[in-house]
Amino acid sequence: MALQDFLTANEKTLYESPGTVKMGDIALKLYITDIKILLYRQTGLLSKKDEVTAIKHSEIERLDYREEGMLKKKGILSVSRPKGRLLIEGDPSAIKSAWQTLQEYVK
Repeated sequence: MALQDFLTANEKTLYESPGTVKMGDIALKLYITDIKILLYRQTGLLSKKDEVTAIKHSEIERLDYREEGMLKKKGILSVSRPKGRLLIEGDPSAIKSAWQTLQEYVK
């Protein structure tokens, strides 16, 4: 993927998840820019297709972070917006880093 294909002019990437995160049962790569959150995956074996979910920081009403699990912990980032809530799950350190990055941009 050329991340630049999904960015606007002068948009800066602030965070990239070290591995994949999950949104429901779907594994995706998480990117945070100074303008939006991008969740990306590529599908297809022979003909690759991009799937992208973008959420502008201005749409976000609330961000929550929590951890679940005893033996195998997972971090959960809850993104609340007028259209509903989005849950992003993954490695606790990666999800916490994403939450910390977003704190500066979500008011």
